[in-house]
Order: sequence, then C-alpha cells, then structure tokens
Amino acid sequence: MSDAQAGSASALAYAALGDDDAAWTMAARAEDAEQRAATFAHLAAYAAALPGERVPAPLDGRYDITSPARRLATFLVPPPSGPDLPRARALLAEAVTPEGWHHAVPVLAAIDPDAALRLRQVVFAHLGFSDQG
Repeated sequence: MSDAQAGSASALAYAALGDDDAAWTMAARAEDAEQRAATFAHLAAYAAALPGERVPAPLDGRYDITSPARRLATFLVPPPSGPDLPRARALLAEAVTPEGWHHAVPVLAAIDPDAALRLRQVVFAHLGFSDQG
C-alpha cells in the first residue's frame, strides 16, 4: 500500500470515527494534487453515505485500499445522522481541481445529477466536443 493510499484510508477512518476536522486535515496534507482530490472525493462519498462500487481484482498486481475502506466505513460505521449532503458538497468543492476533478464526478452524479450534467457541458465546451455524431 502506498503512502497516498494509507493517507486516504486514514482520512476515511477519522471520518468514520466522527472526527471531521482530522479527516479534512489528512486529506489536505496529501502531497500529490490528484491524490488530494481523490481523498476529498472519497470523504464526500462517505459523508453522502455512498458505499461505492465493488472493487475488481487489479490486473497489475497493485491494490488500492481506499475504495474497500470506504465501503466498510459506510456499511459498518455510517455517518451518525445519515447522509450529510451539504458536507459532501463542501468536500467535493475541494476535490474539483484541474488535477483530480474526475474523482468527484461519480459522487457528484450520485448526489446532484443536474450538477454532473452541467459539469459535462463545461468539459465538452472546453474540449470542443459536440453532442452531434
């Protein structure tokens, strides 16, 4: 397990223990901007009580512990007051960065599909794509 994965899993553990400040601090400390965005996206998913997808066996032999940690936290120690969508949105705001915005998309689509469609429109406009084949 890499240090980045350990940091993400630790942030999730703090969130599951109810220490949101420590979870945020752990996420913000990630050295890599993409990993920081990924950790904030995982924290947002936990806050929204989204367990995530099942993790397939890796083909390259590397295993990312963060997704299974989020699934376990969501199922075994869910947020005490249920889904906290305002907190999830605040965490997603930290995840939407040039390096890691794509980590936020699945969570955003689950909690606010209209916002995900608006994000799609921005990306399509930026990349010059069109809806016409």
